[in-house]
Amino acid sequence: MLARIPTLLASALAVTSAFAYDDGRPNVDYDYDIEEDHLMPRSVIMMIPDGTGPNIWTLARNMMDPTHTKMLHIDPLLKGTVQTFSNTSYITDSAAAATSYATGFKTYDAAIGVDMEKKPLGTVLEAAKERGMVVGMVVTSRVTHATPASFAAHHEDRDAENDIADQYCANANLDFLLGGGKRHFSDACLAKLKAANYTMSYDKDDLAAYRKANEASGTLRLFGLYHKSHMSYEVDRIRGETKEPSLTEMTE
Repeated sequence: MLARIPTLLASALAVTSAFAYDDGRPNVDYDYDIEEDHLMPRSVIMMIPDGTGPNIWTLARNMMDPTHTKMLHIDPLLKGTVQTFSNTSYITDSAAAATSYATGFKTYDAAIGVDMEKKPLGTVLEAAKERGMVVGMVVTSRVTHATPASFAAHHEDRDAENDIADQYCANANLDFLLGGGKRHFSDACLAKLKAANYTMSYDKDDLAAYRKANEASGTLRLFGLYHKSHMSYEVDRIRGETKEPSLTEMTE
């Protein structure tokens, strides 16, 4: 499995570098300076709005600006489309699609980080960790759900979320993981996380306290479980009495 990892990471870094520093980049007023003598990116950030397509961006654009005179934050970025079929279906599922993103290999529907023979594939997060990078995920779904799981776990069945949680606890190879899905973590599993020096966070007050305590040191070893299942939609989070952090608060 590890034999495939360096190539995956090198490809990811090369693509990100090209996006960030190509002389043909869009003429956009960015909030940061690009230093030409630092061609290797410091960070690789991948955002996956699960299930989103051009129609969703069109809806968002119309909702935000009916006059069509302003752009969304994503509009200046380089975008493209991909063929999303899996090895077993013209219409992929999240597991096969995320495994393809995470490993570079297509597989069957429901596969979590494994190939057609159900053998583990090295993921880009595992590759980054091998390089000594800080790695983690912030999601609004269950952390054990197919899309995040395919980047940090290996299982033949996406529905085995208790097993996926057990893998997170046993491997403890992420520096941070924030999202929902607390119902899939047993007491024994949570004990393993604490033994692996994670700070456990269960609401936005915990998260704020952790940030305040660690912002000076720069340390990051955090596991946040903010809902028993998927986290609340933002409109419900704002209107309700939930103590879940927002996506913005989790990524700050």
